[in-house]
Amino acid sequence: MSIRFRRSIGLGKGIRLNINKHSMGLSAGVPGVRYSVNTSGRRYRSIGIPGTGLYSITQSGGRPSRRRTSGGRRSVSEVTAPPTTITPELAEQVIPRPGLFASSAERRFRDGFVAYLQQNWDVAANAFELAVAADTRNLSDDFFLGATYTRLKRYTDAVPIMERVVASHQTLPDALMQKYVPGMIEMRLPITERVTVSVAFDSVGASLVLAELYQELGRREQAIGVLQRLRRMLPDDDAVRLSLADLLYDDGDFKGLIELTQGVESRDDVTLATLHLRARALAKEQLVGPAIEELSVCLRRTAHRDPELLKEIRYNRAEAYELAGEPKKAKADWTKLVAADPFYRDARKRLGAS
Repeated sequence: MSIRFRRSIGLGKGIRLNINKHSMGLSAGVPGVRYSVNTSGRRYRSIGIPGTGLYSITQSGGRPSRRRTSGGRRSVSEVTAPPTTITPELAEQVIPRPGLFASSAERRFRDGFVAYLQQNWDVAANAFELAVAADTRNLSDDFFLGATYTRLKRYTDAVPIMERVVASHQTLPDALMQKYVPGMIEMRLPITERVTVSVAFDSVGASLVLAELYQELGRREQAIGVLQRLRRMLPDDDAVRLSLADLLYDDGDFKGLIELTQGVESRDDVTLATLHLRARALAKEQLVGPAIEELSVCLRRTAHRDPELLKEIRYNRAEAYELAGEPKKAKADWTKLVAADPFYRDARKRLGAS
């Protein structure tokens, strides 16, 4: 986990001027992904999503790292900022303290959030429970209580709390969250087995967490309903679309999945995973040729893509080639797969049989 604090001035259109005692810089982006550059020459890419955890920061430029690898000094582009551990002392320092006349609910919320940053889930849950019991105005304490229960795997307890947050006419972040939760902190939420996304501590994040909770408890129809409503609100959100596509596949609604993913282009791991699901749905509908085309699109761009996801895609394409009666093309894929990973599933056996 990594976290930074600085003075930040909004310049409009998502651009901010960032100032600290060592440098000054500009940053731009959207929730979940931001790019920054400062006067020291360093460039940062920060990535985060809703549910559990904080985001990571990748650094390049500026002075190279002094650490060496077996191959010599790292190139500048390989330098990665090490994660910052959220110690009890650091959490206490960076989170504002309640004022003299703060309510007991506000004080308990602040205690809970500090414990949440320290990953002390039992203490956080107790503090947020006290805050919720004493507070009727804010949603922040409910949200974090649900998020903490999720971390404790108390899914049944988390669901009614997140339902209350999602159903509320209030929106997040509310005044309490704005006061105590730094805006750059985001959650990490697993969408599929391979893909985890970053979401903000807000009403959209609560909806995504609720959908994942429903799925965890086997309440698939309710999870799909939440995501369908969320998609109507955010039709271009890649994480929402992937989460819904994953549920539709598990539900056997392959036609709905194919319609949902029409026109998606591979830009990152999230969209790559979406196209992979589309190809699998096409195969389930006995549309092997179109499935092969989609899988081939997935494999055209491999830079900066999850290698495990790419292996799975190549495996599926080899299977599809065999179904299509194209053994030479299937063998080519089995060969590449075994070369990349000799022990990947049964690829070596399939290669020997081809």
